[in-house]
Amino acid sequence: MSVERVKTAVSNLQEGMFVAGLDRPWHETPFPLQGFYIRAEDDRKAIAQFCSHVFIDSKKTRVKNAHAEHAAFNPSKAS
Repeated sequence: MSVERVKTAVSNLQEGMFVAGLDRPWHETPFPLQGFYIRAEDDRKAIAQFCSHVFIDSKKTRVKNAHAEHAAFNPSKAS
């Protein structure tokens, strides 16, 4: 299974996005090394305490009703 990573600001994270990478080493954070899904606003707030941007795996991301500025994260809308 291939990974398509897209850099995004923490402020742009949405529920359903899969965080596959951080802007710092994983061991400096409390987050799981294998990555994780954004499930609620609290997840975004927790990431913001450690990172300014993250890398989203666009193949694993499950964003529903993505806004136009986040269309790249929705594999069905990606060009």
